[in-house]
Amino acid sequence: MLTGSVPESLLQIRMLKSLDISFNRLEGNVSLLNQVTNKIDVNPIWNLLNGTLSLHGMKSALPLLDCVSNMTCGYSKDENFNFAINAGGPAYYGTSVTYDADDETTSVYVAPNNVWLMSSSGGTRPLISAAGIIGANGSVPLRSARQALSSLRYFGLGISNDLYTVELQFSEILFGDGTVGRRIFDVYIQGIPVLRNFDIQKTANGSNRPITKKFPANVSNNILDIHFFWAGKGTCCVPDGSQDYGALVSAIYVYSGFSPENNVDGLSSKKTGFTSFEGTPVVFSLSDLQNATNGFHAECKLGEGGFGSVYKGLLADGSYAAVKVLSAASLQGQQEFMNEVNLITAVQHRNLVKLKGCCLEQGQAILVYEFLENGSLDMNLFGQESNSLGWGTRFEIILGIARGITYLHEECQTPIIHRDIKEPGTHCSEKGFFKGYMAPEYAFRGKLTVKADVYSFGVLALEIVSGRRIQDSKESEEKEFLIDWAWSLHEQDGILGIIDPLLQGYQEEEVLRTIYVAMLCALPVAQLRPMMSRAVSMLLGDAEVTPLPPKLDYLGVPMWRYKQNLRTQNETSTSSSHRSSFYSSSYTKSDSLLLSGLAGPR
Repeated sequence: MLTGSVPESLLQIRMLKSLDISFNRLEGNVSLLNQVTNKIDVNPIWNLLNGTLSLHGMKSALPLLDCVSNMTCGYSKDENFNFAINAGGPAYYGTSVTYDADDETTSVYVAPNNVWLMSSSGGTRPLISAAGIIGANGSVPLRSARQALSSLRYFGLGISNDLYTVELQFSEILFGDGTVGRRIFDVYIQGIPVLRNFDIQKTANGSNRPITKKFPANVSNNILDIHFFWAGKGTCCVPDGSQDYGALVSAIYVYSGFSPENNVDGLSSKKTGFTSFEGTPVVFSLSDLQNATNGFHAECKLGEGGFGSVYKGLLADGSYAAVKVLSAASLQGQQEFMNEVNLITAVQHRNLVKLKGCCLEQGQAILVYEFLENGSLDMNLFGQESNSLGWGTRFEIILGIARGITYLHEECQTPIIHRDIKEPGTHCSEKGFFKGYMAPEYAFRGKLTVKADVYSFGVLALEIVSGRRIQDSKESEEKEFLIDWAWSLHEQDGILGIIDPLLQGYQEEEVLRTIYVAMLCALPVAQLRPMMSRAVSMLLGDAEVTPLPPKLDYLGVPMWRYKQNLRTQNETSTSSSHRSSFYSSSYTKSDSLLLSGLAGPR
């Protein structure tokens, strides 16, 4: 984050060999740097400098990368759809792909075709293996590699905005199988970590063995950023104090479209119909997930939804995951799969389940989520361990869900409607409405807005408070439907009767506030429901709870018009006025319980 101009005296230091000022906010014209004639290795990219860069070792001039607009200056946009780089080696002509040479020793190098740029920090060098690559079939350039002690980045320039596959090829050609050295580094694509603590030798089961990793990448500003970063892990300076640590890559191949399978057509410029996505999840192989779930064994099955089955899996890194295998019979095809990857990868919130990765192989679409050790809300609320959910925990869950939905609706760059907020496993398109989770305007007219999620949240919150499902045929006619029962109790000034009898030691004011917020959210008329941010404020006591209107039917008409034996409108008004004393009082924020991330929209 350095600012100002580059001091001219800096370039006049007699013993200066290299100068790395990249990725700062330095200003001024680049002409001073272009005047350097004593072969100083300078890396000035990604600053506020202006002009055209033409340094020692460059094969062509480079318009600077602007760190403010994140765009290339002077480059034509949408010109390039693919490129391939033989990192650390000469040009390589494969059967279907031509890999550009990348054998310069400077810290900055721009390809003569202006399609890509290499930038390094801490020192970089091209390498050639003296040994053969085990199992290499001659179709990939694995005998060379580029190593960087600190940071190594490749930028695709003037790339057409689209969805791409980034294919990275590795082979450990410095550390032999008998050495104690361990090379561990991270890989980022478009700023998103795709490989953490990556060990080429360990992953490939030895040195001089090829390994290929493929990742999806979304280009939205005509630049593709592939970053290899040494975070200080592994060994350093072995053997004999040599600088053999840091990131190392053998080849890079970028092509339009995303497919984890081998790209048969080589450098294809064919556009895809997939919706592009902001983040970049880890791409698992089908065999990885089969091993993790014991071949998707029934004993590993956690549940089944409208889109497929979910299995508990043990990943290779020792962590557990929920592996969602999308059913072939579901409506979710490849495009819908990529849409879901798009949305879930882009959103990051403590109350939303994180996406660990995905798989799209052999016509099978799979999503890999973090595994929640505490189990589902349904199991904890209605299962054998339901007695363990005290009011403090229940309120924490309600508040966590509300905050997660608020993030989706109001804090994401593109608002997201969850559409399926409930605690049973069945998808809402099958039984959700009959169980009462689906908003009436969505069920009857197909109108879907954020207020449909608000309705579902209200129903779910009432279930959590009452400790019973939205519909229970074992109950009396008056109590069978939870919302109707809540309204009946409300009209009789007995709303506390809905509270789960198992609950003990709760704050009555906090429970009352939660019940009425839930009922507001579950109003049949969408326009009368609060936004989720407002619901959160009311739950916390930071805002007054809006008084409930007279009970409405699903068309928004007051029910008293249809019931001759209902109390008169004046009596209802008087009763409502009496109850409004609860709403009008000012509540302070309760600081006894904070969100712990126990729950969130599934």
